[in-house]
Amino acid sequence: MPQMGHCSRCRADAVGMIGESQSNEVMELLKNASQAHVTGAKPYVAVASMEGIFVNQHLGEATSLWIFGLHNGKAELLERRFTPPSGGGSKRWAELADSIADCNTILVSGIGATPQVVLEGADIRVVVMEGLASEGVEAVLKGREIPKMLLRTPGRCGIGQQCTGSGTGCG
Repeated sequence: MPQMGHCSRCRADAVGMIGESQSNEVMELLKNASQAHVTGAKPYVAVASMEGIFVNQHLGEATSLWIFGLHNGKAELLERRFTPPSGGGSKRWAELADSIADCNTILVSGIGATPQVVLEGADIRVVVMEGLASEGVEAVLKGREIPKMLLRTPGRCGIGQQCTGSGTGCG
């Protein structure tokens, strides 16, 4: 039996059968999906940042989040929202999730396990990255991948580490 070959970029969500043509309807749906960007009930992205320009704060240290949306195809800062005070445990993270319920994603430079679970349970995607907020925001809102050079592997926050709040990571 001959083996089927895929290019290295094919994924499990590919459509159709190799060697068979796609119908015009399927091709139109694929085209529309590739050009889609975030709209609807969750059109914004929250960013943990000291100044609203860079993603440079651990969520646990952030006293506010910067909320971005798209305007004329560019990331635009819309507002600054204050986070619930520290020390509230899981209740703090549930309150935070409620306060950014209109955001589909939150960009942070670090996050602990509990807030990540709570936010993801509230259907808010958590992305750990560093760099210009506008690059991450535009990628998310336009349905593109965030450049890999900006992404960071989530650390082991809260396990033998203390966050300094300096924007340079846990230490």
